[in-house]
Amino acid sequence: MKEDFYKAKDIITNRIDHRQEFTEYDRIYPYTTENISGYMEDVTDKDVLTVVGSGDHYLNLILKGANTVDCFDINKFALYYLRLKKAAVKSLNKRDFFEFLTNNSRKHFDKVKPLLDANSYVFWSNYVNSFGSVGGIQSTFLFFPRVAGGDYIDRNFYLTNEGYELLQERIKDKYESYYLGDIYDIFDGLDKKYDSIYLSNICNYQENLKRYRDLILKLRDNNLTDNGEIYYAYFYGRKDADIHYYVNEIDDTEVIKFEGIDHDRDDKVLKLTKRTH
Repeated sequence: MKEDFYKAKDIITNRIDHRQEFTEYDRIYPYTTENISGYMEDVTDKDVLTVVGSGDHYLNLILKGANTVDCFDINKFALYYLRLKKAAVKSLNKRDFFEFLTNNSRKHFDKVKPLLDANSYVFWSNYVNSFGSVGGIQSTFLFFPRVAGGDYIDRNFYLTNEGYELLQERIKDKYESYYLGDIYDIFDGLDKKYDSIYLSNICNYQENLKRYRDLILKLRDNNLTDNGEIYYAYFYGRKDADIHYYVNEIDDTEVIKFEGIDHDRDDKVLKLTKRTH
């Protein structure tokens, strides 16, 4: 929508950056900053809920066989970007996908835009017309810089040659629900149950640890199927000060360790399974 584009233009022009907390209109991560390949499991025929973020959780979950993947985020721009990425996957080969997002905004947009919903069509058409001469889609200040060089390719199953082709097959007829807003407001009235829930590193932005703990327990009790799992906290190797609180406060928490994005220190994910008795 045009009013949303004007918010994006303001961020780009005035270099507005919110680092302490995310807002309704905020910058976008072009690719995941997590090592998704280190902990994401097979989700064949499962119903999944995930944060939107860079859109990479959604794309990897579809590739790994999910039946449905519903998405949530507080940031409107993240949702616009997910829809753009989906349309790019459906309409472009892998080489053109990279070229479109990173090297040339205009070159492949005519192939992508027919697959966008009406609001995303308006938003990205205005964006490309205004900023298409500066380089790729990710070349403006609306996007955070890509992290750790080309490692984002290794972290994403769908960015391999085999994975991208398989994703194109599996994404064709996928439909999902989107929840836009603050995480506590969204989940307050959510009555749907999921086999898996992925919350990325939302935990790192919580000042009230008890409130977040209570949210995780509520999601486990109300929104997980029996034996369903929630990946409720991602800790980067050097930023895990709160990990002991959650391990002590949430029984049955499993700590998954794997190679971190810094390579010299493990990242960790906290996983909680809804046990049946």
